[in-house]
Amino acid sequence: MEKGEELENGKRVETQPESEKDMRMIREVAKLTGVSIRTLQYYDEIGLLKPKRREGSRYRLYGKEDLERLQQILFFRELLTAKRDRLNGLIRLLKKLERGEEALSFVEFDLSGYFEMLERFRTQNPKKVKKLFGSLEMFDWTVEKIRRKEQTLGKKVAEQYGSVENFTRSIEDGFQQAENLMDNPWIQRVRACYQELASDLSRNVGDEDVQDIVKEIVQIGETKLHATGKAWEFVAKAFQENPGIIEGNDLLYGKGGTEYIGRAFAYYLDSVKQGREKEGSFTN
Repeated sequence: MEKGEELENGKRVETQPESEKDMRMIREVAKLTGVSIRTLQYYDEIGLLKPKRREGSRYRLYGKEDLERLQQILFFRELLTAKRDRLNGLIRLLKKLERGEEALSFVEFDLSGYFEMLERFRTQNPKKVKKLFGSLEMFDWTVEKIRRKEQTLGKKVAEQYGSVENFTRSIEDGFQQAENLMDNPWIQRVRACYQELASDLSRNVGDEDVQDIVKEIVQIGETKLHATGKAWEFVAKAFQENPGIIEGNDLLYGKGGTEYIGRAFAYYLDSVKQGREKEGSFTN
């Protein structure tokens, strides 16, 4: 086959040589890809990536195909590096077992990557954060609570997920699923009802308009969202007694709003219980 020809469907066709302007010198390739000039020279020396052309003994010129091959090399290099790091980590853990030491320690499962993902998610997706958590403040509060339990969480991550990377991917997937869930109009209505409950704390929790809101939440929850009575018992109790839940949810509902919602649900549950007792006395 003559120079400037290649086969296409069994026939010889003329090809256009790569123009001078499409060629890149080694320093341009290094700047474009982030690979050092010395590394590119080394790849050339071992035959891994030879430049398409040379000018004299010093200048290497790379074409489009060379750049594509370099991208493949970098991909597999990263893949092998990740596998090697995991293997080295496994070897370290096995050696600890041989010495009779505890295999799963927090040191091997540093959660900095997880917290970086959360911070990146907050910075890049403020609207999604508000959609999922109700407010940026609620998100920040949640992350801070997790940081306080970082060491305990690290051990649980090690046991349940095997690596922080697996855990982080699981959380990212969870964010996506939660976002899809929040698009449910019934969930949006329930969230609006909670806000409505806490909009005026001067009302008596037994007032008809307050209890109508609670009843709507319960009705939607049980008929559309598969909630059970235990969910309302949790709201009634935890929203009044759990300091962490009160502190966090007050970021959404305002100071005192969480406890007020808890009292409104407690009143509702008491009313339901009394109604059932009355029905029982009539049937007996």
